[in-house]
Amino acid sequence: MKWGALALIATSVACYRPCEGPPTQLVGGFRSHMTPAAVAQILGSCKWHVLESAPWSKEDPRPRYDFLKVDVTKCLPIGKATRVEMHFFNDRLAGILLVVQDTKGYLAQLEKEGRWQRGPDGSLRGDKATHVWSAVNWKNEPYVLWEDACLAEESLSWISAYA
Repeated sequence: MKWGALALIATSVACYRPCEGPPTQLVGGFRSHMTPAAVAQILGSCKWHVLESAPWSKEDPRPRYDFLKVDVTKCLPIGKATRVEMHFFNDRLAGILLVVQDTKGYLAQLEKEGRWQRGPDGSLRGDKATHVWSAVNWKNEPYVLWEDACLAEESLSWISAYA
């Protein structure tokens, strides 16, 4: 019995689950699932700076997994953010990261708006798929990440199953 339960847990952890959820509202008027080309068209002549790019190889037998992280601070000034990044997963906008000094104040302001509720993990949740949470990166910079929870779950499930 113990081994059967363990096998069931291992199987469920390592199962890749593509996102089938609809786009969700992110910060700055952007919606998740937008392609890099659609975002570039909105940003116009302003060029972003590529921070990280991990394109998928057609020779790879695993399901597609590519990642693009770009700095759009010059193109998209948002509030008191000192840096603005867009994260794309499989050609879909998955999240927007804002480096802000006062993350607690930023999240408190969103909570005051009334359309956000604190989730069990401490993140703020608007609709079912939009999560807004804060952390500190490896450079000790405080940030707030607006993300599509469905796309984040798809990425993590791919990593669990194939990485």
